[in-house]
Amino acid sequence: MPDRSPDMQAETPVPTLTRVINLRVGEVPMAVTIPREEEAEATLRAAAKELNHLLDEYRSQYDLTTIEALTYAAIHLGRDKYRLLQQQEHADYEGRLAKLSRDLDQALDGLSTQSSHRDNT
Repeated sequence: MPDRSPDMQAETPVPTLTRVINLRVGEVPMAVTIPREEEAEATLRAAAKELNHLLDEYRSQYDLTTIEALTYAAIHLGRDKYRLLQQQEHADYEGRLAKLSRDLDQALDGLSTQSSHRDNT
């Protein structure tokens, strides 16, 4: 007779929400745990490719060690991130200003309509 205890029924594997991929940055192989979505893997692989490209550029142009090239690449990527954050902040302000301008135009149109309606009565 099969055992129907709760312990025996828990043998069904639970699907995991993460997986491990292997990347290489510089000379360092790394196993990275990521979410199962395909976009997560594509994003990390593209990031590793970009970083390796930067490392190769800095090493070939300036005859740097891997550690020195990583330092230059870190500064380069930090600068790029800062610029993107500044652009995003600027775009947020432009969007807010455009909305305020539309709201103000609507309010002024409403006042203008009310004023001309009173003048006609």
